[in-house]
Amino acid sequence: FIAKDLAHAVDEVEFYEIAKKLSGRPGWDVLKFLFEYKGVALMQVTSKTGPLPGNKELLIMRNLFDGKTKLRLLDIKIGQKTADA
Repeated sequence: FIAKDLAHAVDEVEFYEIAKKLSGRPGWDVLKFLFEYKGVALMQVTSKTGPLPGNKELLIMRNLFDGKTKLRLLDIKIGQKTADA
């Protein structure tokens, strides 16, 4: 699994939570192609120089490369605004 700093993914949590509820329902087969989403965890983060102060909220998802030798991705953007820098 991989973790993404929630400070850079706040808008993604609501999407993944809704997708998690709709998964397996008729008409929502496309959702089986998403990252496997596990939720949000509060964890200590470490850099190359050691632990960073405090804890961070992290979005936990399966690494798409897990168990694969080759990977092809299709990145579909939906909506008027797709990213915030």
